[in-house]
Amino acid sequence: MKKRGKRIGAWLMALVIVWSLVMVPAGKAEAAEVVTVNGSSVITESDTGVYLSYTSTLEFAQGVWGSTPEVDIYKYEFTLHNNTSKKISDWSVKITPNSNAYYNSSWNGAVYDSTTGSIVIGTYKGIGDEGEEWTNVEIEAGGTATGAGLQCRANIFEGATIELTYYVGDSTKAPSVDDTLTDPSAIGETDAKVTASVTQSDHNGEYYQYTVSVSNGLSETISDWVVVVPATGITSSTNWDGDWAKVKWSYTNEYLYITSKSGETISAGQTLSGDSYKIQYNGSSALSTSEAIVYYKTGSSSTGAFDNVLASGTQPSGGSSSSGGGGSSGGGTFDGNDIGTIDSTVGYNFAKALQYSLYFYDANMCGDQVNETSLYSKEKYEG
Repeated sequence: MKKRGKRIGAWLMALVIVWSLVMVPAGKAEAAEVVTVNGSSVITESDTGVYLSYTSTLEFAQGVWGSTPEVDIYKYEFTLHNNTSKKISDWSVKITPNSNAYYNSSWNGAVYDSTTGSIVIGTYKGIGDEGEEWTNVEIEAGGTATGAGLQCRANIFEGATIELTYYVGDSTKAPSVDDTLTDPSAIGETDAKVTASVTQSDHNGEYYQYTVSVSNGLSETISDWVVVVPATGITSSTNWDGDWAKVKWSYTNEYLYITSKSGETISAGQTLSGDSYKIQYNGSSALSTSEAIVYYKTGSSSTGAFDNVLASGTQPSGGSSSSGGGGSSGGGTFDGNDIGTIDSTVGYNFAKALQYSLYFYDANMCGDQVNETSLYSKEKYEG
């Protein structure tokens, strides 16, 4: 009886194995084929393989901005060609120049690693000019992937180490760079050594103004950053006028996002702070400043990593010429910015005209009591 039981058990086990082979085809269990190409073959044209082509044009001549750039800066635009008979996906090209690349900027999947000095051209997902999403993660047989580019010195391929890697078949990975993301936590990272201080600098009724500082306690440069502050009840906001302002911002029903206006990086141990780092809005509530978080990415120069985060919120309108905000400019010395919060979108703004007239009067004042009575200061105002 025991022998019969063992035989039945063996038959059942064999039946299960046969059934699993029928239900799970062997092809589904196979791993995708990975192909790696090294050296000059990566940039050598091939009628049957995968290769990278590029164009380069002079963008900025050496010393065009005084002492910078240190070398001629060229604009590179890349195309990956798939001349095989099969679809490829999840590809990347890594270029390690034999000397300083003098990296300037990059876009659409090209990334510079300041630690290794390598340039990586990888898969990308973005938004086109008409708002449509596009990606080059997969390249059909006979197709190409375009859009990636960067600016750096000439002849980056000369003497460089080059490696191309791609998978044969459908994509199984997310794009290397996804510019459609709007959640800062999905784009950057946080660290207790990277902090923000958001301090209320003015409040009058529904008007709020805050000064922001960001500190980098890491041992490497932060290339992109965004300060996220919980916020509710914001009804409107107005941009500052003038080049003195160094931050831009936007808001949703839950958060206020603040980042650099010009792609300002933060060096290791550096803190960005001062009156140029201000935001303002009208609303029913103050910000939850104690809950401010900094999301960041490291690198030598900004890539605009958090631009879509700000674009997903409501943008401040117009511009206010006041660095002090609150609609008041009484007393003190006129520094060229403090002219109050004025709605410049109104066709006939008599308040603005009067205020400008008074400053014009002060600027042209004569006599021996100018320093005591005029709000105009030539030392501070160079406009």
